[in-house]
Amino acid sequence: MHLKFNLFLGFLILSSVVFAQNDTIKTEKLIIVKQYSPTVNDAFKIKQRPTESDSVSTEVKRIDYTFLNVPVASTFTPAKGRASRVILPTKADMYDNYARLGFGNYTTLLGELYSTFDLNNGKTLDLNFSHLSSQGGIDELLIDDKYYNTHLDVGLSSETRDYAWSGAVHVNHDVYNWYGLPKDFDETSLIDDTQQTYMNLGFNGKVEPLGRTFIRSAQLRYDIFSDDFKAMEHDFNFKVDSDLDLGYDDILSTTLEVDYLSTGYGESYTPIGFQDYSFFNISLYPKMRFDISGLDLNVGAKVAYSSDIEYSESEFYIYPKISLNYNLTEDFNVFAGAKGDLNQNTYREFVDENPFVSPNLPITPTSTSYDIYGGIQGKFDKLNYLAKVSYAQHDNYALFRHNTKPPLNIGVYPFEQNNSFGVVYDDMSQLNFNFSLNYTPHEDLDLGFDANYNVYDTDSQKEAWNLPEIEAQIFGYYEFTDQWRFGATAYFVGERESYDLALNSNINAFEYRSKSQDAFVDLNAEIEYQINPQFAVFLRGNNLLGSDKERWKNYEVQGIQVLGGLTYKFNW
Repeated sequence: MHLKFNLFLGFLILSSVVFAQNDTIKTEKLIIVKQYSPTVNDAFKIKQRPTESDSVSTEVKRIDYTFLNVPVASTFTPAKGRASRVILPTKADMYDNYARLGFGNYTTLLGELYSTFDLNNGKTLDLNFSHLSSQGGIDELLIDDKYYNTHLDVGLSSETRDYAWSGAVHVNHDVYNWYGLPKDFDETSLIDDTQQTYMNLGFNGKVEPLGRTFIRSAQLRYDIFSDDFKAMEHDFNFKVDSDLDLGYDDILSTTLEVDYLSTGYGESYTPIGFQDYSFFNISLYPKMRFDISGLDLNVGAKVAYSSDIEYSESEFYIYPKISLNYNLTEDFNVFAGAKGDLNQNTYREFVDENPFVSPNLPITPTSTSYDIYGGIQGKFDKLNYLAKVSYAQHDNYALFRHNTKPPLNIGVYPFEQNNSFGVVYDDMSQLNFNFSLNYTPHEDLDLGFDANYNVYDTDSQKEAWNLPEIEAQIFGYYEFTDQWRFGATAYFVGERESYDLALNSNINAFEYRSKSQDAFVDLNAEIEYQINPQFAVFLRGNNLLGSDKERWKNYEVQGIQVLGGLTYKFNW
């Protein structure tokens, strides 16, 4: 075992010499029955074994007995036997499908539908639809703040004796407005049509052989993303996981991943005219797992090659992939590790995080050279806890920076009114402290807390724009009875630094500076009443503190939001 471990470490060191060149509310319990697809999760499992408390032992005595035959006259005639009726406990109704409809203030509409169909030959068809929209109504805005989010997923899966496969098509349609104008904006130069529409059409598939084969799984994903301003993005990803049995329970696991990205913007919307971004990335990640005297050790490395097709540039990367876990007791363990990765940024991912970006973002990968971490994890009765500290170095980390221009330089497009965000890249180190608790005294009550404290150190940018130092959340779920359920979540987001423009009276000119965005607390809750096994009514509240918070500069959110509706569970 130790010899194989040393040989594997030697292989990794030799590879590095050869190749080195240069990142809601729990609202209800809803029972959805669908095909079980097992996965391996990073879970902390506590093994509890019952102990014997009976210290008294008795010797079994031998008993000898005989039958005494006595003739008795009887007129009894036995009846034919029949089964006695067994009263079983009432079985809870199980439903495979549900629909939800809700209405709220700000003319908010909620619609959801999930349905599954069992087809012939072991195939299953899944349908998942959701819609959330609001007609807006934030006070004192100069332009419309309505939004629409509509998502549809259709999936087909099957399992045979030899393999399991699944495939899905998803369509997303999202509409937003760049309504975040400065308070002192000159209305005479206002462009009031600020609507932006995003479309995403994608496919993903997976195949898993069920026998003992070299290939563990193969996955394919393809996304097409576009907007109203002629942006078009194609993102293709293919990944294969394999296991090589080396004997004596030693397995070499390998992941091969290929990614291709092509992003282009409309000719009139970029500072230097029409611009394309194209990247080809390929990586190989071998790893082995060792159990050394109770120490669970995973050792590996990721070798990646990235090619910038437009600029004919390429680079090799090598990242550590090491993790160890040691159980000091059944209820307490320590862990540590070092990891790194290459993340291909995309226009689609930027929009998912901040829908108010301009349609001309620069695209390049982010390389996390290393992320070293360590911590403890344990359990006290019904209380689980985790404490972790990490230090990471990021190259080309993407930061959202406000597109701020002097008043006389306001552009002619709806996103050029000091109301959008761009992306800048910088090398940055990040120190993170994380602490979390989860208390579950019984299945009807679940309480939790999670907090992060970050220290950022940027290279060329003045600040780590729009990244909060402190983030925390408290959540809880309680099922009072079989009919009443309640869930709530409180978020805290600390101050963030935003890119700003101010007039310097000493030189009578505008200059750029950083400005702190206020911290805020967001409280959300939902309560549900189960009328019968199929029907339930719910009431949801968001931003219950009514704060005028801004997650992004000048983008004030809606005030107290209340939405109520009906949920219906059914079977076809």
